[in-house]
Amino acid sequence: VVVATPYQLDFDYLSTCRSIIAENNLVYSSLSQEYGVQPVIGMGHSCGSLLNVLLSTNLTEQESFERKANILVSFNNKPVKDAIPAFEQLVTPLALQLTG
Repeated sequence: VVVATPYQLDFDYLSTCRSIIAENNLVYSSLSQEYGVQPVIGMGHSCGSLLNVLLSTNLTEQESFERKANILVSFNNKPVKDAIPAFEQLVTPLALQLTG
């Protein structure tokens, strides 16, 4: 069984996780009654990867099930300076300081 959970993209990731948890808990409960308890594997691309990692930590409210694994796909076709806002202004100088 594959469950795709749509979400409103927002930079308040914990709020986004809370809405995903609410939907997933309802779906998991219903599917468990119909098919029995099944393993849950999260899968996400880009921001979906980040959200799956957050959902698997205790930074968010608990889901009503345990994730057995996550499949994280973070490929994008942009250079990092275009994919991450302010990368060259913030991350590059910090990385240079840390690496000496």
